[in-house]
Amino acid sequence: MVFSDSDLKRFWSKVNKTENCWEWLGTVSEDGYGRFRVKGRTALVHRCSYVIANGELVDNWCVLHKCSNQKCVNPDHLFLGTQADRII
Repeated sequence: MVFSDSDLKRFWSKVNKTENCWEWLGTVSEDGYGRFRVKGRTALVHRCSYVIANGELVDNWCVLHKCSNQKCVNPDHLFLGTQADRII
């Protein structure tokens, strides 16, 4: 996923950066995860943040939260793991 300058501006305008978590202020679905529409597709905001900070994701990897805050997009709070890691 590649973000244009306007995508990035729109994305970060929906984030409240605090000293700890960076809370998503945009659309949140019933599962508690933020959503962002980019390039005609809806994406999970924590995955978007990870890609913006670190580059493309490898297939079958999950982006997980160290902070357990589903609306957090702070790249320092995100890490890659497997589906099995999500369950632990």
